[in-house]
Amino acid sequence: MVGSRHSPFSPRILLLGKTGVGKTSLIKCTFNVDYLEPDHFMPGDSNIEDEIRIRLADGRLGYILHDSRGFEPGEFGNIRSVEGFINGRKGQARVEDKLHAIWYCIQIPHAGGRVFERGDEVLLKAGFGDIPIIVVFTQYDRLYDQTEYEMEEARLHGMTEPEIEVFVEEEAQKIFDELCYKPLQRVTSDLGGAKAQLEYARVSHLERYKSNCEELVGKTDDVVRRHVWAS
Repeated sequence: MVGSRHSPFSPRILLLGKTGVGKTSLIKCTFNVDYLEPDHFMPGDSNIEDEIRIRLADGRLGYILHDSRGFEPGEFGNIRSVEGFINGRKGQARVEDKLHAIWYCIQIPHAGGRVFERGDEVLLKAGFGDIPIIVVFTQYDRLYDQTEYEMEEARLHGMTEPEIEVFVEEEAQKIFDELCYKPLQRVTSDLGGAKAQLEYARVSHLERYKSNCEELVGKTDDVVRRHVWAS
């Protein structure tokens, strides 16, 4: 985490994503937080300026998060609110007051479902200026469970439990690539140089996917450093 490496500032991250996509679970799992202040997560509350301050084990401030609760990419009012927030942060003089990255949270669909709505595609292609974007695919555990449920018993015959877990995980990864990664590549294929500013991660709140959340933090640290140094 940037904040744990004695950085002179705490990374400021904007979370975009529909209600129910799993942003609260993502925050709790990623930062080992059991409790979030009710003021920051009242149902229907959409004050994007509210700060969710993530403290490190030693009490120092780590990340500062902003949640655009109920964000609907196809609604003009929501887009205007987000654009206003981003532009306002760009105008800040101090680096710690600027916006450093965006987590664009999207729930992994069931097999055959569409991962990106039209509004998502428009926003991802348009980008958010020079702000780095990490597309965070949430609830990966449901894809694993669905893959295991639909798998023919004959394919698993003779395997031990650890072998089954590895096999199902490999199959779930293949499905994820088809459902999420390849559509993301298609959506961003014409971004050119801006594509380098876009990363992705697949996450779950379950303990067995803790490393995925750690990978998200590592990617965030990297894009924030590149963004700040380039500014």
